[in-house]
Amino acid sequence: MKYTKPAKTFEEQADLLIERGLIAEREKLIRKLQNVNYYRLSGYLFPYKDKDEHFIEGTDFSKIWKFYNFDRKLRLLVFDAIERIEVKARTSAAYHIAHNEGPFSYSEKRIFPRLNVDFDKWIASISDEYDRNQELFKNHFKLKYGDSHSLPPIWISVEIMSFGDVVRIFRSYDSSLSKEFARETKIPDKVLESWFLSLNYIRNICAHHSRLWNKMLSVKPLLPNSRKYKQWDIVDRYSQSHIFVIIAICSCFLKTIAPKSSWKNRIFDLLKEYPEVDIKEMGFPYGWKEFLEQI
Repeated sequence: MKYTKPAKTFEEQADLLIERGLIAEREKLIRKLQNVNYYRLSGYLFPYKDKDEHFIEGTDFSKIWKFYNFDRKLRLLVFDAIERIEVKARTSAAYHIAHNEGPFSYSEKRIFPRLNVDFDKWIASISDEYDRNQELFKNHFKLKYGDSHSLPPIWISVEIMSFGDVVRIFRSYDSSLSKEFARETKIPDKVLESWFLSLNYIRNICAHHSRLWNKMLSVKPLLPNSRKYKQWDIVDRYSQSHIFVIIAICSCFLKTIAPKSSWKNRIFDLLKEYPEVDIKEMGFPYGWKEFLEQI
């Protein structure tokens, strides 16, 4: 089917929403649409629509806007936690491989026996990123050692490559790297790679400012064995598919990576600030606060 809908002005977008039953001050709604794309807002509007695209009676835009602001603050908090975890992962990968294999060993296929992509293409993509990067440390290395090395040592390269490539290193190298990281962070090593994959997925959502609060996760993390880690027993399949499990994972990592961090309390404070948000839609199970305080 060919798409034939014409582009609408901000005024037409506002009028359409009001015609469909959204309670809003027209001029204020137009100003919001000028700053936030209609399509972006649609993810927050959708739960309040019926099958005919009309809004449920009494749907006020001010309530929708609160959800939008809550989601923005939640993304910033989650992104902050993932940044700390990511920096730790980069540091550990560089240190472990440099000391066990050598500074330039990551350019050798032999050390990645579990690699699930074409090695030459992967290294070529890292090389392209290295050539594009304008960080001072990269430029210094290239100027001084570029005649002998096409790529920098791994402790430089991990700061240039994407988090997805860092995760690939953990998945492709032998299990000693994952086990050491798991030991340092007190995370079950059986779930570590799965957690990294989920965090990388969420990181990309946050980086693109996409909706997070009631999103169904398409990359679901594995859960620790509840017989050994009994507190995880409350995390059911629904929780595992929503943002709650990511909050739990971040909290679990930060307990050792940043033990003095107030991140967990900032999550609690955000939920207090927006009591209208239904945390069940975020996968929060019964007893969630006690659980987060324990892990």
